[in-house]
Amino acid sequence: MPVLIGFVAYAPTSSYDEDEIEAFCMHSEKFYREDHRPPPEELHICTHGLQSKEQGERLSEFIMTTKTIRGNSQLQKPTSLRWTRESLGEESHSEIDTIIVNLRFCLTDVGVVPKFYTGSDHRLLRARFFFSRRGEKAAKYEKSTSKPTTNCDLFTTFAGFWEDTVVDNIDEEYERLIQHLRDSAKEAEGSPSTKRRLSHETLKLIRQRGAARAAGNYQLTSELARRCRETIKEDLKERRAAVLAEAAEAGRSIRNTRRDFANHKTKMTALRRPDGTTSSSRRVMEKVIYDFHSDLFDSHVHLPPCHLIEDGYVIPSVLPSEVRHAIKSVKNRTAPGPDRIRPEHLKNLPTALVNTLARLFTRYLSECKVPSQWKTSRTVLLYKKGDPQDIGNYRPICLLSVVYKLFTRVILNRIERTLDEGQPCEQAGFRKGFSTTDHIHTVTRLIEVSREYKMPLCLTFIDLKKAFDTVETEAVLEALDKQGVPTQYIRIFRELYSNFTTRISPFYYEITIDVRRGARHGDAVSPKLFTSTLKDVMRRLEWNKMGGGELTAGCYTIFTSLMKSSLQHLASVKWNVCWPTSTTHVERSVSN
Repeated sequence: MPVLIGFVAYAPTSSYDEDEIEAFCMHSEKFYREDHRPPPEELHICTHGLQSKEQGERLSEFIMTTKTIRGNSQLQKPTSLRWTRESLGEESHSEIDTIIVNLRFCLTDVGVVPKFYTGSDHRLLRARFFFSRRGEKAAKYEKSTSKPTTNCDLFTTFAGFWEDTVVDNIDEEYERLIQHLRDSAKEAEGSPSTKRRLSHETLKLIRQRGAARAAGNYQLTSELARRCRETIKEDLKERRAAVLAEAAEAGRSIRNTRRDFANHKTKMTALRRPDGTTSSSRRVMEKVIYDFHSDLFDSHVHLPPCHLIEDGYVIPSVLPSEVRHAIKSVKNRTAPGPDRIRPEHLKNLPTALVNTLARLFTRYLSECKVPSQWKTSRTVLLYKKGDPQDIGNYRPICLLSVVYKLFTRVILNRIERTLDEGQPCEQAGFRKGFSTTDHIHTVTRLIEVSREYKMPLCLTFIDLKKAFDTVETEAVLEALDKQGVPTQYIRIFRELYSNFTTRISPFYYEITIDVRRGARHGDAVSPKLFTSTLKDVMRRLEWNKMGGGELTAGCYTIFTSLMKSSLQHLASVKWNVCWPTSTTHVERSVSN
């Protein structure tokens, strides 16, 4: 924004010599060409202060760092209305009391109150502000800055300027690739084109309403306001239907599209401490979040390290076609990880970068070593249901790097068949060709038959509490080993899950938590790891012999139903499951 600068000069009259007049003109031209723009600190501190000392320099540094405004020096005042402290004997005066604000336009005056006794050697400092009710109300409806969109063609072009070079250090090699993707994405950013929400007829009515209000015709204003409300409601309804139809035709998620129209979101305003008291202090809430998730992600069961035996399996190199296939299965519109790379960037990678990713993935698998950038993540807390003041009702979603998720997707495509072959037919969760709806129909039909033939039937439903977050890492590795997964893949999983940390930023500060257990929400391989561990638990508990008779287990995702014909037999089962259960409900259905 250009700065208006004015000069005041006394020009020599005609009585002066030509040399003096020429010197004045040359000096004026030189002075004009100099940079007279105010330094950045004057915008925050300004120049109307009394003096500057060491403490004042520290204050100035603080104001510059926080990008606030020092109100005392913004307005010109006489010295008698500026000093705030008087030394003993009235020998010196200093301005050491300061009013700091974050907005300059609302500050109208800052000065001391001379004839007000405060009981100390400091004078009362007063600031005056002006707030417009109309402006404050209009600020609520200001248009938020739209997220920039990425031009896919431009991104592919910029990303194509890539020279693949081998670097000995894995972290440096990976960071070089990510930095190139970030730079290419920034170069390809553009302003989003937003579609008009209101029709031309509605906008015309709004203009007519404004003209009627300005003319003082209140009856016409009331009628036009009513018509505006009706047409706005109809326009928004039509736009919602059009957006949903467009998403359905494009094959996008209707659920995510509806979420874009949500005008409210449950926010964390207060949390309950372990002792039952509730606090709305953000410092206390951060402490509650830290304590809860530190305990959640900490290992509470000491399991010996899984001993892996060499199986002689040589992992084949990752082909570019595998990377392309994995990229196609990555979901769109997911939140990026700490590296800020989005799935849309991966879907528009040129061939050179796909080959580089295949080479890097092959190196990670052969060396069983991954970049240190994959050992950290961002975690967001999403409210599920129930009491919003209970921290347990917030699901921790781990925002991982999309390149990391692409790597685990490649591994999953290789071992998925082995894991599915080891699952029983009762397991319907996270499996292709299976649906938990079939189990629901089976249970419903079983209840109907038991009532029809007057047969006793007992059902036990076990809901695993924080199932993904509380599964032990060593138990997962041991389950993979027993299901025949090659040792090299198990080693790479151990490397991925060791020394892992996550960061949660609820309010002021960033909370860093060590993760020593749990399958990560948002990772494509996590459901398979969980069901493999659950299958190993079921196998160890020997369900078929418990209670002295047959016991059938129907497995869902994190929900298990057990069926038996005797309530006494079911009650005699000892629940030695390695996860805490949130609900264990026993029902008995007997026809009368």
